[in-house]
Amino acid sequence: MFAIEVHAVFCAAHALRLDSGETEATHGHNFDVTVKLTAQRLDRMQTVVDFHDVERLLLQVLAPWTNQNLNLLEPFRARVNPSAERIAEQIGVQLQGLLTTLPDAPVVTRGLRVIASDSISPDLILSATTAEGSRSPRCLGSMTPKLAAPTW
Repeated sequence: MFAIEVHAVFCAAHALRLDSGETEATHGHNFDVTVKLTAQRLDRMQTVVDFHDVERLLLQVLAPWTNQNLNLLEPFRARVNPSAERIAEQIGVQLQGLLTTLPDAPVVTRGLRVIASDSISPDLILSATTAEGSRSPRCLGSMTPKLAAPTW
């Protein structure tokens, strides 16, 4: 098994809809996104997948949300609460669909982590970590691949 991780940061605002029916104050975060992809075999370049392709696709997913209020955008406008868990889920669903367009890519998404700050929420299939963030964040667009040693 081989693995690669691709990392991105995007800046967005959100406000969770609470059980009481109220909405918390709108606030911003730098959302730290890490996607782990695995493959049973390497491709023709002897990589899991060209990480530049994964970066491009991940940025394509994040672009509509960057520097936006997620509560004003689908699917968060009414039916999906914009929690880090649901943000991770939406990124994963969209990215998985786009990964199928890559040639010669027997890639499986094994993990997706979205971190808004530093306190931990329950692990999910697509794990998410959330906490109170800065009220006026600065977006730092960065993407760096991290290679994991093969597990044999």
